Amino acid sequence: MAPDTRARTVASMSSPRLILWTQKHTIRWYGPGGQSTSYYFESSYGHSDTRDRIEAGEVAARFEPPRTVSGSRMAPRKSGAIEIKPIMMGDDWDEEIEDDIPTIGTIEGGTGLIYAGTDHYFVGPAGGGKTYLLQHFSNEHTLTDDTALVIYLDYESNRKRFKARLKQMGVTREQAERIGYLRPQGSIMKQHAYGAAWLSWAQENAPSLVLIDSVAVAMNAAGLDENDNNHATAWWYGAIEPLNALGITSARIDHNGKEQMGKKNLDARGASAKLQRVDGAAYALVVEKPWNKTTSGSAKLICLKDRSGEHIAGTVVARMTVALTGDCQMTITLAVVIAPPRNIDGTIRLTGLMEKISRLVELGGQMNVTAIRAAAAAKATAVTETLDLLEREGFLSVEAGPRGAKLYTAKVAYRQSEDSFSDRYAGHVPRESSGHPEFDTTSVF
Repeated sequence: MAPDTRARTVASMSSPRLILWTQKHTIRWYGPGGQSTSYYFESSYGHSDTRDRIEAGEVAARFEPPRTVSGSRMAPRKSGAIEIKPIMMGDDWDEEIEDDIPTIGTIEGGTGLIYAGTDHYFVGPAGGGKTYLLQHFSNEHTLTDDTALVIYLDYESNRKRFKARLKQMGVTREQAERIGYLRPQGSIMKQHAYGAAWLSWAQENAPSLVLIDSVAVAMNAAGLDENDNNHATAWWYGAIEPLNALGITSARIDHNGKEQMGKKNLDARGASAKLQRVDGAAYALVVEKPWNKTTSGSAKLICLKDRSGEHIAGTVVARMTVALTGDCQMTITLAVVIAPPRNIDGTIRLTGLMEKISRLVELGGQMNVTAIRAAAAAKATAVTETLDLLEREGFLSVEAGPRGAKLYTAKVAYRQSEDSFSDRYAGHVPRESSGHPEFDTTSVF
């Protein structure tokens, strides 16, 4: 059924939300018994800044009613200023697709954390190093790319503190000339005046990386509730999606939730849509050893989401090490966390404890379990399991002692550097244990 269409002029537009035209439609619904009911509704086309655009001559005051497009079923469908035209997958089917690999936030021994041209999300506790991580990205990106332009949108701190941290990280003047600092004076959503001005600047200057600190305060500046999923989604579409549309890489930080039942909550606090709307990748920052501007420390980064699949959700993708030198200069590195070696049954192979016990028995001669536990200064269960493994693999012998005690004697020296399943093996990259030693059985005597 063809819609009844009426064009409206600027003079008739009195409401704040301007309507370019209205279409009246009739829909007939047939129920289970064959009875029919007619419903009438209107669909409107336009947007909130239409009046400004008309006065500026960017949009005509009148629009032609939608026209029927003949020909291909995939021909464009127009509704005034809006044109719907799907891109056919066959148009560029034969073109090669480049692998989508994260290139910013380089991980030693791995790839990276941030994909070009999309948005990223980092969550962690208050004072947990999220800002240090973003400023590390500023340093690395401008150091490795001579054309990089980084813009830091800071709702949380101030330019003086930001500058001091950059200097502590060793950022040079040349790099600093390509790192911009902005303390937003309002919402950065496109619907708001300040946000529209910011996005206009971003479109004109094309920064290669935009960093936002932080989501909670940015949403508050827009009058939105971070606990509301609809608000979180609206903020993403108003503040982040426009950057994606411009091909601008971005990363934002947020606070995670409180501990639940004594366990750390890795997810962001508030609405779940904060994480759901991420188009690139999201990570949780978990502090292992706290640090500040005078003390070294570390944290691990756990993948929460990765749409391109470079990292697996729930896995530790990197360890962030913050090292302070004598003159309080700071070096931040991201490195792959090497998984501990495992035995054939899947249990962790405690190669460090294996070597420690082996050396103790080599020096002590015949030793019972109690003496070994005391000297090894390790958990009783770990010592017992390691003794059983060393005996099973032929490094120790055991015989019965007084009152049922087990007495252990060294047969072959165990060394991690000779164990091909150890991360300290001198020969090659550690592999899964087959349960059998594969190294020289040199006698300790």
